[in-house]
Amino acid sequence: MMKNKHKVEEHIRWKINSGSCSIWWDDWLGDGALAKHTTHISSLNNSKVSHFLVPLLLIPQILNTNFQYQEGLEDSAIWKPNEQGSFSCASARDIFTRKIKMSPIL
Repeated sequence: MMKNKHKVEEHIRWKINSGSCSIWWDDWLGDGALAKHTTHISSLNNSKVSHFLVPLLLIPQILNTNFQYQEGLEDSAIWKPNEQGSFSCASARDIFTRKIKMSPIL
């Protein structure tokens, strides 16, 4: 399963609770990680405002994301191919054999 980690991660969306997931590397918008849409994230030291610019098409999606901050509650992964958001090895295997369609996410 580890050799297919990146393929599996494409199907995980993070529900924001306390904000503990990675702003750059975790898919919390539902359209992939922000890192896929920008090139200035290798280091946050001495960051400039320009490093945080994202394509204009993503701004409405970011602004429309429903954040319900809950201190002390870790962010949770949602498995996009499953209507309940629950991961299973069988559903991951099905992705590689193209047996399932993507379910709408919560």
